[in-house]
Amino acid sequence: MATEIKIEDSNMAMFGGKEHKDWAFDKASLEKNYKGAGDKGPGIQIWRVKNMKRTDTSGPKFGIVKVDEKEHGTFYSGDSYIVLETYMKESKKCFNLFFWLGRESSQDEIGVAAYKAVELDDLLGDAPVQYRELDGFESSHFLKLFKKSLNILKGGFESGFTKVKPEEYKPRLLHLKGAKKSTIVVREVDCKRDSLNEGDSFILDAGAAVYVFNGKSAGIWEKTRATQVSNGIIGGPGRGKSKREYVTSEEKGVESFWKALGGYGSVPAEIPDEKKDTKSSGPSCNDLWKLSDSTGSLKLTKVSSTPTKSAVTSDDVFLLNRGNELLVYVGSKVSVQERYGAIGVGINFLKLNKMSDRTPISKCIEGKNDEEFLSLLK
Repeated sequence: MATEIKIEDSNMAMFGGKEHKDWAFDKASLEKNYKGAGDKGPGIQIWRVKNMKRTDTSGPKFGIVKVDEKEHGTFYSGDSYIVLETYMKESKKCFNLFFWLGRESSQDEIGVAAYKAVELDDLLGDAPVQYRELDGFESSHFLKLFKKSLNILKGGFESGFTKVKPEEYKPRLLHLKGAKKSTIVVREVDCKRDSLNEGDSFILDAGAAVYVFNGKSAGIWEKTRATQVSNGIIGGPGRGKSKREYVTSEEKGVESFWKALGGYGSVPAEIPDEKKDTKSSGPSCNDLWKLSDSTGSLKLTKVSSTPTKSAVTSDDVFLLNRGNELLVYVGSKVSVQERYGAIGVGINFLKLNKMSDRTPISKCIEGKNDEEFLSLLK
């Protein structure tokens, strides 16, 4: 790994200059869907990246649409979202800004989500702390934003509005997993027996019938949430005749359940947790890098593999590469260019060093949410 990286060689070189700041604030001010952002008290607001109608003379166009509160907590893996958390700290209004990237999102949508997050950050006067959240690798902080659970369905938002009769319904299988009540995720998975496991709970929504499968070692919160979610499905519009049935791996006689999954057979003991590939795998290094424009152009310089708190100053942006996560620290006196380029530089850092693009990235501000960052320094 190189000890110096020139950011001017990347597409972030012009990002954050005075001209960009003035232009970005103007664009954010004109974004009608951001009206009222952060004006409410504690709570969340959500926007979805939308692919606008293509014309004969233009390529795809993207914008954002505000998500109705009734839809909060339901995301589609084919879309990307911006989530603003507003909270109070000692009578002061504070913000956390997340951009969530669906695993089936296009590169255009992913880019727009990151860009629109920066626009909102501009509009709120640089107050939010930013987090990049990846589908399937969400942080516990993000999951706790949703009162019940995070529900991730396949496809895009528009696909959820296709109306079909219960008897014509295409079965879908939902996987419920989470060790705590506040971190349970409901995710749509492939509708086949191999998607089941004995460690979690599942819901097979077959339209006229809804089946709840609880693995032998499923947790109490997973079972409870499976009942709650199935209640919501049965009580949904046009589902008055749907009935629920509970199933276990030993009940071979529930033929309609097993037929929808490809036939009866053995159920895996558990499915490996995908998150073991990223943050939960543990740190492999603790390298501190400094981002500076003191020479007139942005560049990253490696500071130390055994960094101390004294190495971090207020005049620059620092990246702490832990191998399994990347933490970005923004000093209180940094230049506009450094401040606005921080997250983008982190993403480029992953690419240039051939690190997994699923590596979590978070950004903290000096004197605000910097406790975790500083605790990792000597």
